[in-house]
Amino acid sequence: ANGTVPTPHGVITVKVDKEKGIEVDLPSGVTRAMVTYARPDASSAVYLDGKLVRCEGCSAKEREVEITQPGHHTIGPK
Repeated sequence: ANGTVPTPHGVITVKVDKEKGIEVDLPSGVTRAMVTYARPDASSAVYLDGKLVRCEGCSAKEREVEITQPGHHTIGPK
């Protein structure tokens, strides 16, 4: 699935692939975005741009990931 969201700073683009994860493109001026990633199973690690996302108290199925800078980002398994 793919989608776009217009913002005052430009368009946010999202691409979702069940196996690869999520790709998010944030325009300049967007300094914070929250993305909820549904993990394939409770034991799956979640990575943001290749770095492990740690979370205490997250649900077994979902992980909320915070992106704090504009540009291209990937969320998903390593």
